[in-house]
Amino acid sequence: MPRANRAFSENTIYEIIPRTRASLPMPPTKTSHEIKLGILGRTQRDSKLELCHFVDMNNHSHTIAVSNRCETLSKFYMELQKKTTDAVKALLGLSSLSLWEDRPTVAEVATLEDAIKRIVYIYCNPSNASLCDSIEEYPGIH
Repeated sequence: MPRANRAFSENTIYEIIPRTRASLPMPPTKTSHEIKLGILGRTQRDSKLELCHFVDMNNHSHTIAVSNRCETLSKFYMELQKKTTDAVKALLGLSSLSLWEDRPTVAEVATLEDAIKRIVYIYCNPSNASLCDSIEEYPGIH
């Protein structure tokens, strides 16, 4: 059964959470950070949306963003996933790779109170997952 298209609104805050099928084979190093930040920057360069907060864990990431135009939100996360997959394939010398779970979670953040709760949650996520004691100690991108 075909999936319904998502409807997004302009100038609205969203949280985007793509998940991988397994952890990315890119441990948090200076080089992997440069690769991931480069992908994020190249994907964002066309002002698809305004990135507000970003925390990258090895099996998923959380992005709080404001969509400038409703059609650009899905383009952003699809391009981000494709470029990440292409980079991992190139690093591992693979011709194909099924890296991502189904569709990313994309949730509207309706109120200022909701935005504050989501921002607190994403920055506490690495310590809640017992990866570190605080976000300052987290070796991943944030």
